[in-house]
Amino acid sequence: MAKNKKIISVPIIKNGVPNQDWKPASVTDYADIFQNSLEAMIMLDTEELIRFWNKGAENLFGFISEEMVGKKFYLVLDADGIEPSLAAGVSTMKGQRKDGSKFPLELSLGAKESHGRLRLIIAKMSLAKLSDSDALKKSEENHTRAQKQLEYRIRFESLISSISTHFIHLSSDRIDMGINYALHAIGEFEKVDRAYIFLFSPDQGFVENSHEWCSLGVEPQIQSLKEILVSRYPWFMKRIRAFETIYIPKVSEMPDEAQAERKEFERKKIQSLVIVPLVHRGSLRGYLGFDFVNRQKEWSDEVIELLRIVGEMFINALERKKVDQALRDAKSKYLNIFENAIEGIFQSTPRGRYLGVNPAMAKIFGYLGAKDMVDSVMDISTAIYLTPERRTEFLRILKERGRVLEFESQVKRKDGYVIWISENARAVLTPNGEIDYCEGTVMDVTDRKLMADKLVHGSLHDALTGLPNRTLFMERMGLAIERSRQNPKNLCAILMLDLDRFQMVNDSKGHLYGDKMLIAFATRLQAILPLKTTLSRLGGDEFCILLEELPDPSHAAILADHIQEALSMPFELEEQDVYTAASIGIAVSSGKENRDEELLRDADTAMHKAKLAGKGRYEIFDASMHTKAVQLHTLETDLRKALERREFCLHYQPIVSLDNSTLMGFEALIRWQHPTLGMVSPMDFIPLAEDTGLIISIGRWVLWQSCKQLVEWQSVLNDRNQLTMSVNLSGKQLLDMDLVRQVSAILSETKLAAKCLKLEVTESAIMVNPDKAATILNSLKDLGIYLSLDDFGTGYSSLSYLHRFPFHNLKIDRSFISKMEEGNKDEEIVKVINSLAKNLGMEVVAEGIETLGQWAILNKLSCAYGQGYYFSRPLEENAATKLVTGGGFKPRGPQA
Repeated sequence: MAKNKKIISVPIIKNGVPNQDWKPASVTDYADIFQNSLEAMIMLDTEELIRFWNKGAENLFGFISEEMVGKKFYLVLDADGIEPSLAAGVSTMKGQRKDGSKFPLELSLGAKESHGRLRLIIAKMSLAKLSDSDALKKSEENHTRAQKQLEYRIRFESLISSISTHFIHLSSDRIDMGINYALHAIGEFEKVDRAYIFLFSPDQGFVENSHEWCSLGVEPQIQSLKEILVSRYPWFMKRIRAFETIYIPKVSEMPDEAQAERKEFERKKIQSLVIVPLVHRGSLRGYLGFDFVNRQKEWSDEVIELLRIVGEMFINALERKKVDQALRDAKSKYLNIFENAIEGIFQSTPRGRYLGVNPAMAKIFGYLGAKDMVDSVMDISTAIYLTPERRTEFLRILKERGRVLEFESQVKRKDGYVIWISENARAVLTPNGEIDYCEGTVMDVTDRKLMADKLVHGSLHDALTGLPNRTLFMERMGLAIERSRQNPKNLCAILMLDLDRFQMVNDSKGHLYGDKMLIAFATRLQAILPLKTTLSRLGGDEFCILLEELPDPSHAAILADHIQEALSMPFELEEQDVYTAASIGIAVSSGKENRDEELLRDADTAMHKAKLAGKGRYEIFDASMHTKAVQLHTLETDLRKALERREFCLHYQPIVSLDNSTLMGFEALIRWQHPTLGMVSPMDFIPLAEDTGLIISIGRWVLWQSCKQLVEWQSVLNDRNQLTMSVNLSGKQLLDMDLVRQVSAILSETKLAAKCLKLEVTESAIMVNPDKAATILNSLKDLGIYLSLDDFGTGYSSLSYLHRFPFHNLKIDRSFISKMEEGNKDEEIVKVINSLAKNLGMEVVAEGIETLGQWAILNKLSCAYGQGYYFSRPLEENAATKLVTGGGFKPRGPQA
C-alpha cells in the first residue's frame, strides 16, 4: 500500500441512517485501486513512453514497474523491432513476456488526448485465440474476483476512515464506548462471531477481556475472562509477547505444544481465530482478535491488516485515556496538597494582585478564607507589606534571579497586627521571557525573629561556650512544647548530657584544662546536630539538647547513638589525646499537657539512671512508649562491639552414645555475657545478628574457638580422634562463598582433623538458596568434614532434600523427643525417621532427651546418639574440661 495514499470515504449505513462522519472521495483517491488492480493498466505519454505500469501489467508481462517506466511500449509486443501504430480503440496483436514467451494480446487504447497528456491502455490475454469455454469462464471469474476485490477495498478504506475520524474527535471519557462501537462495525464488516480486546496487567502477569462484541446468537464471554493467569497459556502468550500475529484457521489442528490453548478454545466452541498484538511505543499492552464459533474460516491478509490498523487506533486511544486520567489524578492531588498544606501557598501578578491563595495563607494573614483574601487585597505592596519598598525589593530579586529565597519581611494581618514572614517564590515566564506571575510559599517566622532579637543582647548565651544558656533554652523549649500541643504529630524531645568523670579532669588537670574540654565537647556536638536543634549549656558539665518536630520518638535515641559515636574519638588538648564519654537522658513530649520544667526534670532523671547503669550510655524516660525499639537499638549497638570486647563465650553440650553412655563429642553453643544486661539468650541476639550481617564474623569466631578447644581436649586423650565438635552454621554463613576457605584455614591453624568437625545446618537455611547451599556443602564434604541436618522434621521438605545434599547424619528435633511416650504418635515419627536415616546410611542424633523413659524408647529403636538435659546441660569450658579429663559419663540408662 502506498505510504501517502488517500483513503476513500463512503457512508456507512446503520439502521438506515448514513454515518455523519462520511465525506465524499476525490478522483485522486483511486490511485491505489488502479495500482493494485488485477487488470493490466498502462499509461503512455505523447512520445509513447510508459509513465505508469501497475501490478496487473507486471503479472501479465513479467516486467516490474522499475524495468518499464520510461521505455517504449512496443518492447513488450511481438513486432520484430518495428514500432507499430497504436490507434484508439480495441486491437489484437501478439505480446511478448520477459521470459521470451508469446501470447495473444488484446489492447483497449484510449485517445491520445483523452486524459490530457496521457492515455490509458488496458491489456489482457486475447480471448479470440482461446476458443474453449473453460478459458472464457476463467477470464470471467478473474474479472468477477477483481471486481469484488475492488469493492471490498473501497468498503475497507471507508470503514478505516470512518473509525479513524470518529476516534480523532472522541473525548477520553467516551473512548470505551467508541471502541465498542468500532468492534461492532469491524465485526459486522468481516462477518465474524466475536471481536474483542484483551489487556495485560501492569506486571503482565494477568490478562483480561476489556472490550467485546458478539454477533446475534453468540454468547458473550467478557464477564468470565477476568484476571486470567498468563502462565496458563504458554504457547499463545509466547507468540503474543514476540509481537507475532496468531492465525488459526482450524483450532482442531493446533500443534501439540498448544494443548492448553486448544482445550480452552474448544471448550468455548471456537473453531477459527486470528489475533494481532496491541503495541504502544515498543511495549506490549494487549491483543485484538476475531473468533468464529459457528464455522471454520480462512483469514485473508486484508483481515489481518484491518485488525492491525484498528488495533493501533484502539491502543493509542486507550493510552490517551490513561494519560488523561493520570493528569486528572495529578491535578486532584495537587489541589489536595494546595488546600491542606500547613504553609501558605500563593500565586500573584507583578502588578500586585493575588491569583490564588490556599487556606493556610489566608489564616496566616487573618482572612476568613482564600476567596476573602483574593477579593480583599487590591495591592499587595500596600495591603500586605508594612513598608511598600519590601515588595519592590521582592520583585527586583525575582526579576534578576528568577526566584526569591527566605525573603523576610514585616507584614500586616487583616486585623492590623504586625508579624514576620519568610517567603520563597519563583517566577513563571511568558514565551517572551517576561514575568507572567510568581508562585511561592509563606511561613510565619514571628517567634523565630523575636528570639533572634533577644539573642542580640547576649544575655541568653553561655559565656564560655557561646551556646544558649538555661534561660534561652527554657524559652525555646516552652515554644516547642506549645507547638507540639497544637500539632501532636510534631513531637519534641530533650536530651540531657553529663560528662562522665569530668571532675577527675578538673582535679588532675585544673579548671582551665577542664574549660578547654567543655569547649571542645560543645564544638563537636554542634557539628553533628541536625537543623531545628538547640544545644545549650545549663552549667558545669551539663548540656541539654532540644529536638523539635520529631516524626518519631526513636530519632532522639538515634541522635544519642551518634553522640556516643562522636565521643568515642579522642579530643586533642595540649598535644594530648583525651577520651571522654557522656551519660544521656532522653525525655519526649507527649504532645498533650507537658510543661517545660517537667520535661527537663524527666530528662535529668533519665540521665542519672544512665549513669547508674554504667555510664557512657543513654536512657529514655517513660520507656514504655518505645521500649522495644530502644532495646533493639541498644542491643544492636552493643552487639557490634561484643566481639571486640570479648563478651562472647561458648558452652558445650555433650553428645553421648545411647548404647553405653560413652562421650562422643560436644555441640558448641554461643552465649553473650553482656556487661549490663547479663547473660543474653541466643534467641534474642542471633536473629539480630542475622539481620545486621554480624552473624558472619560471630560465626567465624565460634568455629575457630570451638575447633581450638577440641584440639586442647584431644591432646589429653589417648585417641586424638575420639571426640567430635558440632558447630551450627546460620543461613547467611551457608550462602557466604568464602565459608569453605575460612573453614579450611581454621582447620589448618588449629590442626584439627576435618573428620572431627561436624557442621550443622537447618532445613530453613538450605531453602534460602538450595542450589548455592548444595555447592558449598559439597565443597565442605570434600574437605572431609561431616555434615549434619539439624532440626529434622520441622522444615520444608525433609525427604526430598535428603538425597540432594551430602549429609552424614541428621538430628531429630527436640519437639518430637520431648513429647515422645511409649506407643504414641511421636514415638512412631521418631521410629520412621530413625529407620529412614539408617536405610540411607546416615547416623541419627536425638536432641532434647530429658527423661530415662525417652532414652529407653530411643535405645529400643536402636537410635545411635543423643543429647539433652538428662545427660547434661550445656557446660562452661571448665566444666566440660573436667568431663573430658574425668573419662566422660559413667554407664547408666536402660542398658546399665
